[in-house]
Amino acid sequence: MDALDELFAKLRLELQESLQQVVRRCPNTLLFLTGRLHICDKVQSHISRAPEILPLSPRKHDIGLCFRIS
Repeated sequence: MDALDELFAKLRLELQESLQQVVRRCPNTLLFLTGRLHICDKVQSHISRAPEILPLSPRKHDIGLCFRIS
């Protein structure tokens, strides 16, 4: 799931509670969530397993590649 930090707080809370139920009922479930770092603590408080956090940041060169016209 992408951009969790862009959800309204109430909707994000509902989503996190739903994800917690999924993880509780299906313990082998793996989640891949993206969002800005400030959201990490909020998500972590609702998901019982300790997350692996992979900080990513684009480089100007990477952004330029996305908009290059052949």
